[in-house]
Amino acid sequence: MTMKNRLLHWFVNKIELPILNWFGYGDVHCYNREELQELCDKTGLTLEHFEQRKGLRLHAVIRKI
Repeated sequence: MTMKNRLLHWFVNKIELPILNWFGYGDVHCYNREELQELCDKTGLTLEHFEQRKGLRLHAVIRKI
């Protein structure tokens, strides 16, 4: 899940998703390109493609180096 609006991105990750998790609806995070790139860098993977789609959907191509 991802979104372009930084304020909405912050609200979803810091307010909405923790509240939903508290009520037992899973543990989810909304990633932006920078966060996904950081995860790839830490794990030795390469982020080759990142695309934000309609409906908070994310398409990414990540490869093992």
